[in-house]
Amino acid sequence: MDTLTALLESRASFVLAALFITWVAIFLLGLVVANLYTRLQRLELSQTTANGRRPYKHLLNRPIWSLLGNVAAEARPQIIFFLSANCKPCKRILAELQSASWRTATAVVWTDRQPDNFTPLPSQVVTVPGGAQVSNELGIRVTPFMLVVANDGNSVEASPVTNIDRLKRLAREIHTKEISQ
Repeated sequence: MDTLTALLESRASFVLAALFITWVAIFLLGLVVANLYTRLQRLELSQTTANGRRPYKHLLNRPIWSLLGNVAAEARPQIIFFLSANCKPCKRILAELQSASWRTATAVVWTDRQPDNFTPLPSQVVTVPGGAQVSNELGIRVTPFMLVVANDGNSVEASPVTNIDRLKRLAREIHTKEISQ
């Protein structure tokens, strides 16, 4: 009987030891995960700070009109849209450009090809020939994308178009500035 009691006590102490070691391992694993998480956060923070939190800043203060060819350079567009043929948001932007309320000098650059059922645009909107080459040269891979150009031909804003209402406000502001000058 004494051997049976000793065997049961040693088995209970073994289970208790295994349980203790398991919890220590879980605690150490939690420390490793927390350390990796903080390192990842620091790395992300350093990259966003290094980029100045503006991923398209390489396009700012860059002369744009000279890249657009003769037709677009003569039109002196204030907003340049980079669109692709199979992009649903791009179709919404085209519809806005074709509306009577759009009065801002604008250029459209097709990053791949012009759509087959393309309706003509108003006179203040020009299409840039060789759009794929222009977008590659500028490094624009996202559509719809816009560049806002100042009166000197340098870009002052570059971003993907995510909000059509913001776009309308921007066009009104530019048109108001053109009238006042």
